[in-house]
Amino acid sequence: KAHNFPLDLASVEAPSANG
Repeated sequence: KAHNFPLDLASVEAPSANG
């Protein structure tokens, strides 16, 4: 998972296309 979004919580909770 890459931390590209400023909202890391959102990325962790819902893996988007980037992560």
